Amino acid sequence: MRTLTVLLLVCLFALVGCTLDVDETDVPEGRIAFTSNRDGDWEIFMMDADGGNQTQLTFSDYRNGSPAWSPDGNRIAFSSDRDGDFEIFVMDADGGNHIQLTFNDDWDTLPSWSPDGNQIVFVSDRDGNKYIYVMDADGSNIRQLTTERSWNPAWSPDSSSIAFHTFGTGDTEVFLMDANGSNQTQLTTEGGYSPAWSPDGEHIVFISDRVGQSDLYVIDIDGSNETQLSNDTRNEGSPAWSPDGRWIAFSIETDPNWKVFVMDSNGSNRTQLTSNEYDNGSPDWYPVVE
Repeated sequence: MRTLTVLLLVCLFALVGCTLDVDETDVPEGRIAFTSNRDGDWEIFMMDADGGNQTQLTFSDYRNGSPAWSPDGNRIAFSSDRDGDFEIFVMDADGGNHIQLTFNDDWDTLPSWSPDGNQIVFVSDRDGNKYIYVMDADGSNIRQLTTERSWNPAWSPDSSSIAFHTFGTGDTEVFLMDANGSNQTQLTTEGGYSPAWSPDGEHIVFISDRVGQSDLYVIDIDGSNETQLSNDTRNEGSPAWSPDGRWIAFSIETDPNWKVFVMDSNGSNRTQLTSNEYDNGSPDWYPVVE
């Protein structure tokens, strides 16, 4: 039940070469897209990786969330319920030119781009349960990839694999599959969800509540070298790696709201980026090293 509760909170935000040895004198660079309800609705914002220059990108009376940068950094895919249920949209990086990609009476959410920018993987309950689908970047050619309840798909940097988590084993676990949905392989064995790839494709950071609260872990893609990165009394969620692999952005359930933080990829040097009294989460790092 605790896992389900934390997953639902993280889902609100979704409706919203790596090394673990880092230079502690480094300062995070680049930009981060994220969601916040600071204006009364869930909207998408952007900020510098140090928390500065927070700028609102979407403006509506509906919920907008789950921002995902295109590989070239020119567009952001996201989900919105502006037509009555959640659909996948894309917009320019400055918040302009919204284009709706999916059209049905069910939820479509949690988009993730293929590294070549030609496809988007996402979650939909159009067939009665939450499964993972893939479509061309213009919304055409939709295909179903999973037949077990699945969530949080993330494309590997080399395009060959998709990480996701599933409820099919009874517990929530992280799996890998080929980009066409074949060869689905369980990666974690003690609980895991919200996977995110390192830029070199060698590691996956994920969330697990195996010790009580939801903490960050990292694992090699062959299932070895699983390491706990955090041991906080507060729940954590939505990890996202920086494009150079040196930092991880994530959210923490502070009292009483969620905030966006960043830390070194080995779990050290945590820095809070958002400090308002509202919920902020679902960070996604601008994909190009600046």
